[in-house]
Amino acid sequence: MTGLNKNVVKKIDKKRLSGLYTEGDEDGEARLRKPKRQARYLGADKFKLYGGHRYATVVIDLKTGHVLWPAHSKKRQVVHEFCDFVLAEWMSKVEAIACDMNADFERAFLKRFLHLDIVYEYFHLIKNFNEKVICKVRKDKQARLKDEGGVEAARALKHSKYILKSCADTRKRKERDARAGKVVLRGSALFGKQEVVQKRGARKRYEDLISQNELPFACDIVDEMLAQAYSCTDADAIRAAMERIVDMCRGTKDRHFARVARLVEGHMEGIIAHARHQISSGKVEGTNQMIKTLRRAG
Repeated sequence: MTGLNKNVVKKIDKKRLSGLYTEGDEDGEARLRKPKRQARYLGADKFKLYGGHRYATVVIDLKTGHVLWPAHSKKRQVVHEFCDFVLAEWMSKVEAIACDMNADFERAFLKRFLHLDIVYEYFHLIKNFNEKVICKVRKDKQARLKDEGGVEAARALKHSKYILKSCADTRKRKERDARAGKVVLRGSALFGKQEVVQKRGARKRYEDLISQNELPFACDIVDEMLAQAYSCTDADAIRAAMERIVDMCRGTKDRHFARVARLVEGHMEGIIAHARHQISSGKVEGTNQMIKTLRRAG
């Protein structure tokens, strides 16, 4: 539009951002401005860089969504640098931090500020449950059925991962979309692609799967128990609910369920803190997704 080289545009935009968010230090080097607003809740999360084993960490104010600290690496040193940046007086007024179940974040924050509550929210726990239990149980069951000669039963479990991982609301929405004839993939004459409409039967297939398989049925029960536990606003109630989930997982005698039981027990205090603060790291997850999208576009 302007006839400018893309690198010139990049320099202009970088200068604009620097003016908004950085200031000069004693040596004339640019550094982030300190936050003007006192935050009550923080969110911290890491994301992968360049598709390899390199990471970046972002800390944000959960109320405003303002990025307070971006840094390379996912190690504890990032947390210490952030605390040194905002200073102890500012951190003393922060009540809680929402993050994933990365022990490094918890240890680093609590080493400096013991008053903080570390909150482990529902979506990180359910993600662990989906990946470490539902997916593994399905694969084990499929392999067992094949070994026992149950080819048809094993075939029924094929391509069922996303149905088993989906929640009840998602299955209901898919049924509504199917009745409305919603298009989920647009066709293309150029590439020879046909238009795809949302298929019916997601709810029925899910019910068939859990009725025919004992462990997927247990997954369904634990999934529902987790959702109910995280709706509690009383610390004693959520503790009792999570202890019932641990007992349920151990009662299955399955190694994948036992792994989740250990995960819940090891992070119990952070799960209980959710009842007191009712915060989520969804906003920092969204911020990280936006950063990754901007980097890909750039």
